[in-house]
Amino acid sequence: MAVIEIEVIYDLVCAWCYIGKRNLDRAIALHRKVYPGGRSDVFLIKWRPYYLDYNHHPHSVDKGELIEERLSNMTPEQRTALFNRMSQIRRSVGIHFRGGGKIGSTRDAHRLVHFIQAKALQPASGGDDTTSIVVEKLFEAYHELEMDISDQAVLKSLSVDAGLNPDEVAE
Repeated sequence: MAVIEIEVIYDLVCAWCYIGKRNLDRAIALHRKVYPGGRSDVFLIKWRPYYLDYNHHPHSVDKGELIEERLSNMTPEQRTALFNRMSQIRRSVGIHFRGGGKIGSTRDAHRLVHFIQAKALQPASGGDDTTSIVVEKLFEAYHELEMDISDQAVLKSLSVDAGLNPDEVAE
């Protein structure tokens, strides 16, 4: 049995980070399937936040507004090329990006991931799998379900869906 440590630097509003997580999940599954003894290998993934400064407003705003701000320096042709490339890649990893919804500061969403990782360090907590589940749920909520992952109620709901204690999450 090998212990393989992977450090992922990410922001939950980053589409490329979501694509990267899906590719990482696939690579781990492939390793476990084809590498001799790979089924018993343990993957320790450390999620490290990176803030893209995606929303500089003090409150949640429409994602479409932020996309317009972020891509304002691109020509229409460059935008079309970007969206076409993203569409091609997202299909290959099973993501259905949607541009609606709102977003505010992702700090609390990152704090939630940090909380789960810290809990995973406790013996017999099962937290590492829970961390991966919550990260996936956060990416999906923002990019596919058009949910505001800066909203406390959304974070609590996603956490409970992943099997976390709602009282611990509220703290």
